[in-house]
Amino acid sequence: MAAAPPALVDAAFSAAILAPPDFAAPALAASEVLIGELETADAVVRLAPTPDGGMVAVAGRRDVPMGWVLRVAARVRDAAIRFLRASGGPA
Repeated sequence: MAAAPPALVDAAFSAAILAPPDFAAPALAASEVLIGELETADAVVRLAPTPDGGMVAVAGRRDVPMGWVLRVAARVRDAAIRFLRASGGPA
């Protein structure tokens, strides 16, 4: 994807998505290729919004549940905030 980023969503893509399933539709060709790459990838990058308006990006094996990863990330964040507060740092 980095070498050839996907095109922006246009009217033809929107119409194809809203129409009855036709995976051979020309407007969906690039999307189908990207979905195929995602389905066969050994590792993926997952994004999730945070309550403060940020984003968490996690790279990992595809069989690791996202909820588990986010719980661990939240615990790490909380531990870092506690450490910063205890040490007089900005938190």
